[in-house]
Amino acid sequence: MAFDDDGRDDEPPSPLLPPDDRLWRHPSERVTTAAAGAPPRPSSSARSEPRPVLTALAASTLTAVLGVVLIAMVGPGPLRTDHTIVEREARLVPMSATDGGPDVAGLTEALRASVAQLKVVGTNAVTYGSGVIIRSDGTMLTSHRLVADARVLEVVMHDGRRVGARLVGSDEETDVAVFDLEGDGFDAAVVGSSAVLKVGQPVITMGTPTLANNGPVVSVGVINALGQTVAAGATRLLDMIQTAPIAAGCAGGAVLDASGSLVGIAARNIATDAGMVGYATPIDVAELVAGQLLTDGKVHRVWLGIDGEDMPARAAREAGVEGGAVVRAVQPGSPAERSGIVPTDMIVGFNGRPVASISALKVALRRLEPNDRVELDVVRDGQRVTVRTSLAVRPAAQPPQS
Repeated sequence: MAFDDDGRDDEPPSPLLPPDDRLWRHPSERVTTAAAGAPPRPSSSARSEPRPVLTALAASTLTAVLGVVLIAMVGPGPLRTDHTIVEREARLVPMSATDGGPDVAGLTEALRASVAQLKVVGTNAVTYGSGVIIRSDGTMLTSHRLVADARVLEVVMHDGRRVGARLVGSDEETDVAVFDLEGDGFDAAVVGSSAVLKVGQPVITMGTPTLANNGPVVSVGVINALGQTVAAGATRLLDMIQTAPIAAGCAGGAVLDASGSLVGIAARNIATDAGMVGYATPIDVAELVAGQLLTDGKVHRVWLGIDGEDMPARAAREAGVEGGAVVRAVQPGSPAERSGIVPTDMIVGFNGRPVASISALKVALRRLEPNDRVELDVVRDGQRVTVRTSLAVRPAAQPPQS
């Protein structure tokens, strides 16, 4: 496969519409366009912990063509605010003339400058993975699991350039990590939406595990399932996309739809009875987490205060619903306790929408903020009742539950 030397599209991206005229808005724009009087974003001086700094290593004369090599000591630091951010709103990727499927070669060429190689130096090993640039200012998403043990991170672009990277934040519960690359003017991937994905839809997983052949690695497959729960040590990843196995070194890379839009971040492979399958974090989840990390340096965890499990099929049939979440325990002092929820209650609706399972309830809660009012549709002793309460901030001692 032949590649351009610069890895950029032949045509410049279309100019951005004003935020209010677009169907989608990046979290940073929501912050920027907040109503007057909103609290300012905390400065680096207001944060309690010291921030590691980038260490620059001067390149030798033999490697001067690569410029200065920058290596990041992994740790959060102050955000840059003195630059213009450009996001790509659309990119046309031609469909194959033979079967109507995605033009994988054209898509790979168009996106190769937006996917970087990550060299992760951990406590006991050096591993390789990938990251996806989502804004021209160098905001990059990758897998938390890939960088969780990182002591030093080196980022290598598609053309061999090495750039510095600063950890903005990382979230184990969603397997999302956000980095800020040194510099500006990066080629950003087109960010799509995972909310419109369907089972059977073709997707392409793309990463850059090695630069030996000066090109990325892609895996082509379909979406096997949506809304999956994946065990990851002590953590359970919710609402995951199941697709084709992820190539070695492509964890943290891009999962793209047929148009070239980013719909997920490659997470990991899991061995099943049917063989190896790949899982990805939906881009809507990754964006939500990234927006909070970029704005506040942390992820907002709401708390309802219940332990539960999926509603048995028989109970669901008797209640005339497709599914729900059975409450097994209510945490003392929680919003659930204050609202009168009791063990054996079956939550079948949340803010006017059906709840299919305990995982679905957790995913719905994830999208909300502390102090948000919620309405629960509950089956209690064969009767439907409505319960209303306000969510709280999840206490630090509480495990990842509802």
